[in-house]
Amino acid sequence: MVQFLENDRRSKGLIFKEWITCRPLEPQQTRDFAVLRDPRWMPSYVPQTYQFRRIVIIFPYGQAAGLGSSPVVGEVTLTPWGRYVLQIGTECKGKFALWQ
Repeated sequence: MVQFLENDRRSKGLIFKEWITCRPLEPQQTRDFAVLRDPRWMPSYVPQTYQFRRIVIIFPYGQAAGLGSSPVVGEVTLTPWGRYVLQIGTECKGKFALWQ
């Protein structure tokens, strides 16, 4: 899982911040992350990636997050400043207005 998330982060040109870890799930349980319900966190065009300002959270897509011995279920990353400035610099009361 760690290798999958690291490869995904590198391919997107993001900066590592920290891991999201959880206890193993029982078979009947599912993960429910607050960022999935918070309107300030915008889903990216890339599946299972959510962004709030410079912070981007990558969840595993198409990977069995509950299997194996790794407690890692996601990765917290940062958008480089230059890309972030370009991202919001052209917006005026657009979709990034939630971040103001």
